[in-house]
Amino acid sequence: MKEEEFALIELIIEGETDLYSYFVTKYNKDIYNLAFQLTKEREWAEDLTQDVFVKGFLKLKSFQQKSQFLTWLYRMAYNLIINELKKKKVTLSPFEDETVLPEEMVEIDDYFAQQETELRYKKLDEALQTLSKDEYAIILFHYYEQKTIDEIAFITSQTSANVKVKLFRIRKKLYNILRYE
Repeated sequence: MKEEEFALIELIIEGETDLYSYFVTKYNKDIYNLAFQLTKEREWAEDLTQDVFVKGFLKLKSFQQKSQFLTWLYRMAYNLIINELKKKKVTLSPFEDETVLPEEMVEIDDYFAQQETELRYKKLDEALQTLSKDEYAIILFHYYEQKTIDEIAFITSQTSANVKVKLFRIRKKLYNILRYE
């Protein structure tokens, strides 16, 4: 599929612009879901999704085929959405700087590996709502979209090591919220 998409991109760049509709149709839901999860507003998410595809079309020549097209589009979407959230003064809280102990890692991993229940899902959903938009995006990419650490690093313009640390801190934050409820 990757090679087919690269070939389509080449044709679009060469002037067959109507072929871009393939990407809009194929990835519209993915980009909309990201926008909606971060904004929680349907109309705003729809507008942002459209903006991402327009921007993607305009910058298509800069796509270097080092990643999948969707990953490149996610990066563009993430940056656009986060910038729009900042403009509207939606809080993007910073990550706490905490030292992570090895025994904590095991305890947190064990907690999240336990069998899930409906009540636990509800509590987890409530805990997820307490995350900042950037924290939520990392969790969304990793668990829902099943993106690798390297893909998340590319999308969010961070190092892989930074994403790993943030992912652990977010999991620790969720663990603490769930454990004390």
